[in-house]
Amino acid sequence: STINFSRDKSMIIDLEDGLETYSLGDSWGVYLYAKKDRPWGTLVGTGFQYNDNGEALVGADGFPLIAQNQEIGNVMPDWLMGWSNEFSYKNWSFGFLLDYRHGGDLFSQTLMFGAYSGLLDFTAADGVRENGAVFGQNICPDITFVNEDGSPNTTAVDPEDAFMYYFNVNEMSVIDGSFLKLREIHLTYTFPERWVKKMRIISDAKISLVANNVAILWLHKSNLAKIDPESLIGNSTQSMAFETAYMPQTRSIGVKLHLAF
Repeated sequence: STINFSRDKSMIIDLEDGLETYSLGDSWGVYLYAKKDRPWGTLVGTGFQYNDNGEALVGADGFPLIAQNQEIGNVMPDWLMGWSNEFSYKNWSFGFLLDYRHGGDLFSQTLMFGAYSGLLDFTAADGVRENGAVFGQNICPDITFVNEDGSPNTTAVDPEDAFMYYFNVNEMSVIDGSFLKLREIHLTYTFPERWVKKMRIISDAKISLVANNVAILWLHKSNLAKIDPESLIGNSTQSMAFETAYMPQTRSIGVKLHLAF
């Protein structure tokens, strides 16, 4: 299918054959769409019902009201940044590379099942299992939940039933994929020229200790499962949107020998 974009945040202005929506992939009831007049990579699934003030509604039982076919995120990051530095002292040099991604949502199966099953640590934090869960307080605290009359929600509900909502409400398992990573570090020693000359056929020699994918330094607070946002399901278009219980990326450490003849 042909997709034409505007210059405003990859806004789709036209789809081939008069289509309004084109499916790019799906996982566990969450769909990745190209939608006319919307940014590329819209995530659609079940979400909360909101009032005109942007507050999520709960019923008389204290559980959120659910709405179908809601826009619950967008996979496109706002911006990316890399920062590299190199330091030298005599025959030694040290360098590193930082990678930062700001924005870009993804649907996390690890979060969905980890909360649903009670395996993730936040499902046992702050006495929620003993005292009950209140939506907007100790579950989804970044969202304001109100009763249908507009009063704040204070109703404690059974925590097991509350965390099962992660399975029923796709919006709860959509995370902001922002991260800061220490992508690479290296320490290099350059052999003194007088040593190299003794080898005759070699004009330059260096040895380096190199580590790649070293550490995740920061994740967005919505990433409750602490998953690596780059550990997705493959290299297809839909892999930008869905984390499907994949293992973290591996860290590699090695030695590099550089010889120039």
